[in-house]
Amino acid sequence: MTWRSKSSSFFDVVTDAIYNYSAEHGIKWILTTTLGFSGTLVALGLLWNTTALRYIGPIVLIVVQFLIIIALLADRYKRGQRSIERSRVLNNYTEQITTGQQDNADLFEIIEWDEDVAVAKQGDTVMERWITVKNGNSELSAMWNKCNKSTHDQKSKTNSLAPTVRAYEFEIGEDGERKLGPRIIVTNKWVETGAQIAFLHFNSPVSPDQILRFKIEWRWPKYYNHLLDGQAEPVYWIFRRPVSSLKSRLHFDKECNASSARLSKYRHSSIPKINQRPAGIVSVEYDVPNPPQGQKFGYTIDISEAK
Repeated sequence: MTWRSKSSSFFDVVTDAIYNYSAEHGIKWILTTTLGFSGTLVALGLLWNTTALRYIGPIVLIVVQFLIIIALLADRYKRGQRSIERSRVLNNYTEQITTGQQDNADLFEIIEWDEDVAVAKQGDTVMERWITVKNGNSELSAMWNKCNKSTHDQKSKTNSLAPTVRAYEFEIGEDGERKLGPRIIVTNKWVETGAQIAFLHFNSPVSPDQILRFKIEWRWPKYYNHLLDGQAEPVYWIFRRPVSSLKSRLHFDKECNASSARLSKYRHSSIPKINQRPAGIVSVEYDVPNPPQGQKFGYTIDISEAK
């Protein structure tokens, strides 16, 4: 049953009634009602002759189609209303997560942040972040992770450029290899131009002092398109809590023409290494033990000379 406030409009009341009835009985009630109506006409002797059938038949079909359309429209309307309500509740919940964790640096500690980024033609990018966290003194049921697109992009809120985000728990096997575990529920949203936040909703709360390992994967079309078009791009991080180790590897496919990439400091940070790998792949390796907290750091990359 759908709850209604006293201020509900007549349209809402009618829509609720149609939706509730069709949800309870299904679309088949339309056919049953129509056939019952036709049977009544037969009983009254109104459908015995062919002339009556010629006129009444199309009317019955029109009524059936009309009732089906009304039921489907009511269903679509109510689903839309429920989706809006769910989005509002989810936004309030995720806002509490962001604010609560951003203002509490002692909530948990990031032991390791290991990032692998692969850039293909047209700037399409797959970013894998392997993160190990040590929880603090409270249970942790969710966490957020932010990703900023190109600083030059001002039109990134179109659906075609929105990223796909997935997350998994992982373990370190006896052979030292990472092994993916259960998938983590992820919701993501735009927070500003060119930036998204992903919220990881853990399958079970993380206990105090527990070690949590998870992989978050960002698949973002044309993430580095401006860089490949010849515009210098800052690659930076900002951590709001202690981090023991940051390791980042940025790989460019041969088609990116990044063999002449130039690197420079970003806000007095160190300059990473560039390696030429087989198959024309160019890799930028950046390792920072105990990275700074509460300030941006990283490097700037420019491949314009490779064009």
